[in-house]
Amino acid sequence: MAMEFEVLDHPKLCFGEGPRWHDGSLHVVDMYGDEAVYKVESEGMEEITEVVKVPGQPSGTGWLPDGRMIVVSMKTRKVLAFDGRTLSTHADLGDLAAGEANDMVVDGMGRAYVGNFGFDLFSLGSLLQKVKYYAFLALFAITSRPFTSLVPGTADLICLSPDGKARKVAAGLLFPNGMGIT
Repeated sequence: MAMEFEVLDHPKLCFGEGPRWHDGSLHVVDMYGDEAVYKVESEGMEEITEVVKVPGQPSGTGWLPDGRMIVVSMKTRKVLAFDGRTLSTHADLGDLAAGEANDMVVDGMGRAYVGNFGFDLFSLGSLLQKVKYYAFLALFAITSRPFTSLVPGTADLICLSPDGKARKVAAGLLFPNGMGIT
């Protein structure tokens, strides 16, 4: 069975990340450009609107049972809630995330699962550490085998209850990213 794809390419987006469908529209964040969440109408790329600016480099998005959107702020290691008017802190992951917070997925009960880098990607101490990390990425992409000796750190998966209480639910992960729930 052949699938049809449409490339998401729009001048408003510098680096579209964290795509999620909600109420018939695709939502993506622009983590390196405007640091905002955008809504793409389901009929195509003609209509793309900014939903909210997110300080600290936005990443994963999701929705709580009460309708609020939540979005990861990577550099602040927080999950922020947006009620349509106001952006507020939903959870502070500072004590649980060893690196910048990253991707997130929300289940049907409103529990959010948030990954993190496990280390500070942009300030790896030495050139050797950076070379080892990028060697890990290349080898993993080619072989699908984790070369854990090349990774500068592992990450924990953090679960947030709908009221924002955070707890660690998995440890020792290699860069949890692109999460989904089946």
